[in-house]
Amino acid sequence: MRSTDTGAGRGSAPLMFVAAISISVVLPAGCAGLKNTEQQDYVWDMARICDARVAFWKMERVNADGSYLIRGATNAPPGRDDYFACMQEQFAREPYGRWLALRSRAAAEGRPALAAGPTSSQHPQAVVVPIQIIDNVVLVPVVLGRSQGGTLLLDTGSQHTILTPEAAKRAGLIASTDTPTRAMYVTGGQRVDVPFVRLKVIEIGGAALDDVEVGIYPVAPQSPAIDGFLGANILDRFTVTVDSARKQLRLEPRR
Repeated sequence: MRSTDTGAGRGSAPLMFVAAISISVVLPAGCAGLKNTEQQDYVWDMARICDARVAFWKMERVNADGSYLIRGATNAPPGRDDYFACMQEQFAREPYGRWLALRSRAAAEGRPALAAGPTSSQHPQAVVVPIQIIDNVVLVPVVLGRSQGGTLLLDTGSQHTILTPEAAKRAGLIASTDTPTRAMYVTGGQRVDVPFVRLKVIEIGGAALDDVEVGIYPVAPQSPAIDGFLGANILDRFTVTVDSARKQLRLEPRR
């Protein structure tokens, strides 16, 4: 598999965050003649595993020919090579031909195709999540809706979990004029009406939480690497411990 660094995006970063890095990877040439939508679905399926396994690097886009872009949470987060190795491992474990055969068979039998990655029934007793800490700000890798990786800022002072409009869109969440809203106050005391929707599942490390309510608001418009805030409606389900030395977040379910 060949990879090409396409460079970092540019933009101001009022805190300490910088734009994401995109890395382009091209599938072997033998896949080029296959159906576009099936190629894309195949790569996304494999990426769901790597999004959950590798912190701070997530699948950003899959092109029609099966090439893809991954996104780093900050300017130079660790784990890029680990993500590439993970994808190579998944391609070897579940070759495209076998995946396509299973998918076709499932469609013919009228049942859902087998899905890769963790299931929502997995609730370990304690979860340890690798994090980044920059100027005392904690960044947590998550997976939204089973397939979309993201990076949320740990915000113990926020009652709600908030996603940026871009992150919400990637997760398939759309707010309409009929979507319920709640009044919230942003920096400077300005009141804003924030739409709230239900996210089918959010995964943090090995913990998968179903049917989570999230707001949609551009919480960090000048920090594109941040996909939102991780708030108390999720954190209150756990005893939360931040290990700054090891750069780990420990989540222990409350009993």
